[in-house]
Amino acid sequence: MRYQTLQLLRFIAASLVLLFHLQLFASGYKGVDLFFVISGFVMQYSLCRNTRPTARQFIINRFTKIFFLYWLVLFAWYVLVQDSAGIPPLQTILLIPGHHSVLGLTWSLSYELYFYCCTAIVIYLAPVWSQKDILGTALVISAIITILSMTRYTFKGSLFNFLLGPNTWQFLMGFAAGFLIQRISLDKVRSKALGVCVGTMLLLIMIGFPFRTAGSQLVYGTLSFLAVCGAVLFERNAPVNHHIAAVLNRLGEASYAVYLLSSLMIAILHPTEIITKWMVFCLTILAGILLNHLIEQRGLALIRGWFKERVDKG
Repeated sequence: MRYQTLQLLRFIAASLVLLFHLQLFASGYKGVDLFFVISGFVMQYSLCRNTRPTARQFIINRFTKIFFLYWLVLFAWYVLVQDSAGIPPLQTILLIPGHHSVLGLTWSLSYELYFYCCTAIVIYLAPVWSQKDILGTALVISAIITILSMTRYTFKGSLFNFLLGPNTWQFLMGFAAGFLIQRISLDKVRSKALGVCVGTMLLLIMIGFPFRTAGSQLVYGTLSFLAVCGAVLFERNAPVNHHIAAVLNRLGEASYAVYLLSSLMIAILHPTEIITKWMVFCLTILAGILLNHLIEQRGLALIRGWFKERVDKG
């Protein structure tokens, strides 16, 4: 089952980041926090069940999802925007942590790849009986580091912070949401789930910490966790109308394209006035939907089909 309410949250997250880069919403960077929690939930939902993909399928699907569109947009950047000759550094091409973020937001993709690798190692290699203990221990450690990030004992800037810092905590909170939802009686939350989702999303949007404020990830991560739980529980109680579901699915599927296109569209169009910034916002949303529908979905199908064919022959 695909949760269409999460598709809406993905689209909202991408829109917040776009508004942030357009300087229309100073705390729009919080969309990344929401992305990380959703990613954690999706990983738990995809992998912690009997019908999970093989390790090879998981790696192929996740890595092609990240790199295919990223490389297309990166190529477009160097053709349409970049003044200097040459190609981007290998670190940038491969999204190695600490790379020069040409698009201004791809540091988050390094974290996504890190999450995928760690998740695959735990789920596919660790004994089943130990998996929850490993994830639970990592959640506790990352929670402590996240709290310490608000004090003078912060680990910011260290390798330890990258491995088990606030971003990892948000991802693991999404993972925890997946486990928690399985244990909640739907009858007890039938009338509350929608209120929790809407209320926490409103708080998430309304609470505006300046960029890189200590504690912002703790607040935004907690609200994102509650929003994801509320959205999923609500949809399990009241499935979305199929016409609305089709629209939400289209928006959610286009969210990654919108996310990547934000810096490119701004660099090409150079909006300076409020009205032109809102025009670029709308154009980027439209371009993201078209890019996803016309190129991303078809390209991924071809690439994954090619990999599957090679695997079957092997």
